[in-house]
Amino acid sequence: MTSCHQMLLASGGSGPVPPNDLIGVIRDSKIAPATATASFTLNTDGTISKVGNASLADANWYLPTTVGAGNNYWCRLVNVGGGLALNVGLTFGTIYALTTFRQFGYTQVGIGIRTTTARLEIATDAGMANIVSSNEFMLEAVSEP
Repeated sequence: MTSCHQMLLASGGSGPVPPNDLIGVIRDSKIAPATATASFTLNTDGTISKVGNASLADANWYLPTTVGAGNNYWCRLVNVGGGLALNVGLTFGTIYALTTFRQFGYTQVGIGIRTTTARLEIATDAGMANIVSSNEFMLEAVSEP
């Protein structure tokens, strides 16, 4: 099956693409008392920046990356794994315009773990009726003894 990303590149077009590099784990693991932070930021130019020492390389949510790419897109992060509420950046389930950067993540202070499976959705409308990109991944911050 050809992905949206492959079709986009083959056609020479531009637009949102599934952030395939996000699949897997965005993870940060530290030895307590150090604070572990696992997060990612959707930038208005179409790039995705990640924080975490065991995270995959940064990715793009829009190709080609373009200043102001987010002006016509909205995003939502859905908690599909039943984890705790986010404590870095924004919240699960809320729809945000991509006209400014949007950060989502976990911080673990003291020994413990914050983890969930999340689904990032990107749409062309504020009601999220026309989702053009959707991907699930693990988000995890660990502070070990």
